[in-house]
Amino acid sequence: MKNWITIGYWTLSVLLIALIVGSLGYRFADSLFIGAMFLPGALSAIYLLPKINSAKKEERFFHFVCVVCAILLLEFMLMVLANITIKTIHDEFAYYVKIPDVLVNPIFTAAILTLLALGYFFLDKYLKSKLPNVERPVTFVSDRRNVSLLPHEICYVESRDTEVWIHATDNRDYRNKTGIAQWEALLDDDFIRVHRSFLVNKSAITSFGAEFVKVGDEEIPVSRKYQNVVKKLYQE
Repeated sequence: MKNWITIGYWTLSVLLIALIVGSLGYRFADSLFIGAMFLPGALSAIYLLPKINSAKKEERFFHFVCVVCAILLLEFMLMVLANITIKTIHDEFAYYVKIPDVLVNPIFTAAILTLLALGYFFLDKYLKSKLPNVERPVTFVSDRRNVSLLPHEICYVESRDTEVWIHATDNRDYRNKTGIAQWEALLDDDFIRVHRSFLVNKSAITSFGAEFVKVGDEEIPVSRKYQNVVKKLYQE
């Protein structure tokens, strides 16, 4: 159900953008093609921006600016490519359309991408609150083999320099190269960040302390930055 609603959202988004582009003088088929060109940028923003994570605000802002600029550059290249494709196809029919300035305007592009990303964010939040949450396995590579775990099987994720260790139930441990920030975005609200190096499954926490949480017999430190987040968990 959720997947079909999500597909419907993106389909409707492309159609609405196609109508806007069509008002600039494009045929509907060409407008639809250009509307679809906004999807890579919107999906990139949804996937990449939540993964920006740094202890320093200056670094977070710098990474944010870099990602946004990269997405806008991608969209600019896609718009130019789309128009070149349209011109090539329709040359023999003497159908020419000049690229409207608005389509290569970064402010217009950023506005469209922001609306698409925000719309998806609120839709996803609404669906999570209204539809039953069906657990889906998380698949990753550990020691050159594919591993699939359900989220409730993961007790906590630990970052160790260039590696991340996934500690699962039944004393299973797996190492992986994906950064802990990516794991935080992947595992979503079922997990809580308690330290720059630790991401913990809420349901696996057996007790709290002022500066630690316990998962089974393991005592995991809580850094000052995340103490308020853990305190809120006390109150739930």
